[in-house]
Amino acid sequence: MLRLRSFVLAALAVGLFGALAAGCSYPDYRAGRMPVSAGGSVRLERIPLPPPTDPELLNQPHLTLLRLPGGGYERGHLYGRAFPAEWKRATDLMEDHAIKYIREYVPVKFLAGFAVRQYAAIVARNYSSRAAFMPPEYRAYVQGIADGAGIDAARLQRNIALVMLSDASCSAFVGFGPATDDGRLLQMRNLDWGEVDLPAAQGTVLLLHEPPGRQRWLSIGFLGLVGTISGINESGLAISEIGSGTNDKTQDGQPMPILLERVLAEAHTLDEAVAILRRAPGTGGYNFMIGSARERRGVVVEKTAQHTAVFEIGPGNYADNPYFESFAGFDCRADTSADPTVRSVQDCSGGPGPPTGRSAYEKRYRKQIELFEGWGRKLDLARAEQLALAVAPRNNLHSILYDFERGRVYLRNQAWFRDGRAATREEQMRTRAAAQPPGVIDLTRYFRMPSAPAPAPARTSPLTLPSTSPQAPAPSLAPADGLPPPQIIRRRAAR
Repeated sequence: MLRLRSFVLAALAVGLFGALAAGCSYPDYRAGRMPVSAGGSVRLERIPLPPPTDPELLNQPHLTLLRLPGGGYERGHLYGRAFPAEWKRATDLMEDHAIKYIREYVPVKFLAGFAVRQYAAIVARNYSSRAAFMPPEYRAYVQGIADGAGIDAARLQRNIALVMLSDASCSAFVGFGPATDDGRLLQMRNLDWGEVDLPAAQGTVLLLHEPPGRQRWLSIGFLGLVGTISGINESGLAISEIGSGTNDKTQDGQPMPILLERVLAEAHTLDEAVAILRRAPGTGGYNFMIGSARERRGVVVEKTAQHTAVFEIGPGNYADNPYFESFAGFDCRADTSADPTVRSVQDCSGGPGPPTGRSAYEKRYRKQIELFEGWGRKLDLARAEQLALAVAPRNNLHSILYDFERGRVYLRNQAWFRDGRAATREEQMRTRAAAQPPGVIDLTRYFRMPSAPAPAPARTSPLTLPSTSPQAPAPSLAPADGLPPPQIIRRRAAR
């Protein structure tokens, strides 16, 4: 799972002397502490998650959605307070998983654990060395979670570092206009996490951030994650992230989960989202897809430590690139980057050489193209579901379909075996997220939608664990009655 192969020996060699002598402790965020009002509350809601059709499998009975009002520290404090035991367990699991992974290279468990903790400390301190890397609001958010859960903020910093060192090699597409059945924007995001199981599917959680006077955003992740790797905001911007290994990487930059949370929190248009990604100091290789449902536009942003390339979705994007195809209103990605400069420093998907024959290119990029063209270059929800399943590998943790204009997000969650046994490589194809029924998130309940009145402000009430919403029947991808009709939005010309 972790990209520690090139760092393990160095961490062990200098860890006891150089790292400790240099004071490689975790950064202290206690300055971000603020008083939490007695009336501050978090509302927990349950979104039904249908059981797997495979009788041998289990899944979460529901998705937990937390409504988090307030500023950064208060939202973090409410989040930590809602799940104190789960936060402790999740942070332990992430570290244990990292240690288990690198014991393939460092057989002695003590040394493996030391390497993980020391390297994570170095990375965490570098990420936190400047406000440009970790803005004050997010420092306060981290400290708030720690204080609410009753754990040391250093452990949360370790989580950020371990996520940043992970191989999340995923797939995504954005389709709109001539590429969809009625012109509305559809977006897919498959989170394919690591080479071995990460015990995160059982901790899937949705966070609805409701800062006063600002737009709301929904973050889709799991307990132990600080920041965002999947989500959508009230302006109709959705993000899909794909790890894209590169030789151009550094520890001195803005952590990817914090960067993507900034996009959802701050951007109201696609151009604003791109500007945030361009300005942020990079850390490593990522391919980001951002769809703007209200504008019916989309982009692919390829980013490394020193380079950023932007492709607005449309014909002619890849005219000089024999490995990529351009369409009106559709684009898809996996690990492989299209920009020549970014590709020249890639060490994944056969980089920097031709990507042909590589799994990321053939099975997760070309497969999407083949299906799209086989359907006459036209997508609907059912086809989007089929496409997500067709390219989902055995380590598919989440499979998400964003349908903002119909007020829906469809989230599929990785399952596990009832008897608790570890799935074999072959069995993991049964447990992958895209093969499970979806939970349906009704955005009209949480966002100010284009054709819907603004939702009433959340009422303040004491924290209750858990509160439930009425159970709904098993969801279907067919649009529900009474939803707002698709919005007629003119697409701006590509720049």
